[in-house]
Amino acid sequence: MTKLAAQFENNLGNRLQRYLKLKALWATNYVSDWWEEYIYLRSRGPIMVNSNYYGMDFLYVSPTSVQAARAGNTITALLLYRRKVNREELKPSRVPGTVIPLCAAQCERMFNTTRTPGEETDVLQHWQDSEFIAVYHRGRYFRLWVYRAGRLLSPREIELQIQRILEDQSVPLPGEEKLGALTAGDRWA
Repeated sequence: MTKLAAQFENNLGNRLQRYLKLKALWATNYVSDWWEEYIYLRSRGPIMVNSNYYGMDFLYVSPTSVQAARAGNTITALLLYRRKVNREELKPSRVPGTVIPLCAAQCERMFNTTRTPGEETDVLQHWQDSEFIAVYHRGRYFRLWVYRAGRLLSPREIELQIQRILEDQSVPLPGEEKLGALTAGDRWA
């Protein structure tokens, strides 16, 4: 094993180290772009369980059993978080139990970003801002406005829109209800 390690260090390891030092001249992170392309954008595994994430800390709101009110509070909290991301006001996340910072580049595209399938490699498209979010309910996609005249709507204003969506009895357009299923199989594109 020692002999194999020495061979690696003197041959391939040495060359790889030179490549990484060269890459450091133009890249801020030696692995992020490779990870994004080869693990994320070229992966054909189910996106729903392998790529999407959701997490939220405690919300400081009055508890309620009203679904639309909970959604309004959650959406508002996410949009306030997005504001902090856009203003670069977040402290860097760290590897648990250490002082090692994690790369925050992915935070920029946490919001206002879509992944468009390609034959070999998918493409990310990012917009600087959006005044609405998409809501999926009972096979339908709805546009929910979250800003009016540049002002973030209140949780109550968002709740009222959510309630209208919950009460909407219209049927999905042809193919609309199955659109999300396209990301569930080992075929994405």
